[in-house]
Amino acid sequence: MRIDIDAVPPRGRVVHADTDTPWVIAASERALDAVPASVALEVTVYRVDGGARVRGTGTVSAPRSCDRCGADILLRLEGEVDLRYVPEGQTGPDGVELGADELDVGWFDGHSLDLSDVWSEQLALWLPEVVRCASAGVTPVDPERPCRVPVQDPGPDLKRRNPFAGIVLPE
Repeated sequence: MRIDIDAVPPRGRVVHADTDTPWVIAASERALDAVPASVALEVTVYRVDGGARVRGTGTVSAPRSCDRCGADILLRLEGEVDLRYVPEGQTGPDGVELGADELDVGWFDGHSLDLSDVWSEQLALWLPEVVRCASAGVTPVDPERPCRVPVQDPGPDLKRRNPFAGIVLPE
């Protein structure tokens, strides 16, 4: 969904999206590598100093696999959305280092902002580096199954036990 920044009123433009909104489903799938089970997004797009600011809240849940044991899990990400965008090239010529206060800025073409890109970026920011059964926002599909390194790889060519099978990682 593209929003013409010049057409955004001073009070902002409110955008609602959910599981029935195709662009938010596609953006979620692109960011999470899975078709989301549910999505709820409510943001307001503002014009700010020739750029744009997107603020609001969002939640998404999607099926995943535990990065430790491979078990099926449902990952839920949620929180505040607060992203700033400036037209490409506005922060200075190529080769100029960004300051610490400029690292949270994204770029757009200066005319329209693609909200599917904004949502994908927000999900990438929320997504933890490692997703495990005991991570925050994770619901194991089989809560009785312990989360540990598998004792043996199910591959047909395995000739010995997994040497890491006895390792228990801290939660």
